[in-house]
Amino acid sequence: MKPRWQSVKEGHTEACPVILLVEGEDDLRASRRLLLSCISADVRVLNPSKGRVDVEQSIPVGLVVIPVDAACRTEEIACLTRRQWPRAKILLLGKSCDDLQDALYDDIVDACSTPVSFVEVSRRLLGQYLQSSSNSGSACADPVPCRIHKLEGSRV
Repeated sequence: MKPRWQSVKEGHTEACPVILLVEGEDDLRASRRLLLSCISADVRVLNPSKGRVDVEQSIPVGLVVIPVDAACRTEEIACLTRRQWPRAKILLLGKSCDDLQDALYDDIVDACSTPVSFVEVSRRLLGQYLQSSSNSGSACADPVPCRIHKLEGSRV
């Protein structure tokens, strides 16, 4: 069963955006997922070291978090994100490097920054995604992601 969410502001029920967390290391994946869960969004994880990166295209991905790391295939996953979910926001974790094109990501947070910084930037980017969705008529759009509450079937 797909998670169902309700926008408190508008009272509609529909599938709302997913945060896709890309991380190859088990401990980091678990801690970052826990941090992102405070945004009250459906957080799904993807381990790029398991081979082919394949995500169901019908999932409404609003934010993709990718470490700047060769093992996580940062550029490949950013390009895939831009193709499959053109309006999704991309947050990189790490230090910017010359190899990455600015058009491939929306913001970057140093992986050594505080957890609060990571969550705040993630919340802001997801809010921007939701704001752009409201302009396209999505009933789930709410510019304040923390006001979206889980109803049933959450995987967080």
